[in-house]
Amino acid sequence: MCKSKLVIFLCISVITLKSIYSMDTTEAAGRANGLILPDRYNTSLGGYVSALPFVTFESIDDLYFSNLIHARLNLAYYPSDRLSLELAGRLRILTGDQVVGPQSTLIDFLDDDVGYLNLTRAWQAIVAGNIDRASITYYTPGWRITAGRQRINWGTNFVWNPNDWFNAFEYLDFDYEERPGSDALRIQFFTGVLSVLELTLKAAQQREERTYALMYRFNRRGYDLQFQSGLFGYDAAMGFSWSGSIRGGGFRGEVSSYYPVLNDDNGITDNLTFVASLSGDYTYESGLYILGEALYNGYGNGEFLDTIALFLRELSAKKLSPAPILLYGSISYPFNPLVRGTFSVMYNPEDLSVLTMPSIEWSIVTNIDFLFLAQLYYGNPGDVFGVLPNIFALRFRWSF
Repeated sequence: MCKSKLVIFLCISVITLKSIYSMDTTEAAGRANGLILPDRYNTSLGGYVSALPFVTFESIDDLYFSNLIHARLNLAYYPSDRLSLELAGRLRILTGDQVVGPQSTLIDFLDDDVGYLNLTRAWQAIVAGNIDRASITYYTPGWRITAGRQRINWGTNFVWNPNDWFNAFEYLDFDYEERPGSDALRIQFFTGVLSVLELTLKAAQQREERTYALMYRFNRRGYDLQFQSGLFGYDAAMGFSWSGSIRGGGFRGEVSSYYPVLNDDNGITDNLTFVASLSGDYTYESGLYILGEALYNGYGNGEFLDTIALFLRELSAKKLSPAPILLYGSISYPFNPLVRGTFSVMYNPEDLSVLTMPSIEWSIVTNIDFLFLAQLYYGNPGDVFGVLPNIFALRFRWSF
């Protein structure tokens, strides 16, 4: 029964995408080249090193001091005008009160100072590294084929992306702008100047983490429209999004639906579930920028077991939030070309808990930036925004 459901769903998806594709045959016929090929053979190398001292606390009498060193390296190589290779990764070193566990004999030895003044200090540390980009891309007129670990972003909104089936990210992780990657095969066919048909196959060790999907994006009357369909874990999934403007302001939306068609270890329920987000933004002549966004999560139950579960949960397009509904708003202003201030609020109307995030960004000199950021939570124990400690953080970053 489950297999027949899957076959019917995939047939409908193929027919739908085929009909969508036929709308843009004029654009496709008039496009001689699907993308801009690299015009030089070289190697590009870049990255950054940052220091992020921060304080976490639940009350003023309960402070924990920590520091995070974050180093990143991005490498790209173009051996020909048809081929490119990308390799990128990061190394993080966390020290301070956030590193838990008893001190070892080695720590005690290194912490010992034989002088009159104790000028030696040894810290426990967590060292973590990962490669989040490792891919090869082949270019040909109208086509681009990428295999390996890569960033695949099908979302259009800024905070929550229900259509980001491959690389869902945690918005509160402000120190990871690059976002995670997926091990996937990605085939893109550029059917027009503003349209692309894409097939992506994501590999994973666990079946529930695999995704196989088709996507078609095109432009109509100033709006970028996107349809996507495929198998998301155990579910047959379909998605739609748009991105455009109304009277000079941005207007975007995403919606994905999921229907279980494969058995998992917990059985199967014949429930069609939706996850959707809606956003709007506007920039004034003074540079003042405002953004509002709302999330509806059909899988939200409003509960987290503990703080660790909040940060270590496996994010996906179905698990963007524990709450059924979340609201977000932010306002930012450039005080001068080098300094920008932002104030953001995230609100859960179900339990009335709130997260506020004030920040200041300062470009000190070329390639050196400073960030002050706070994440302040208001809620009762058991609320969505009542389980995390508050954070004050400073970040100094040198980019190269």
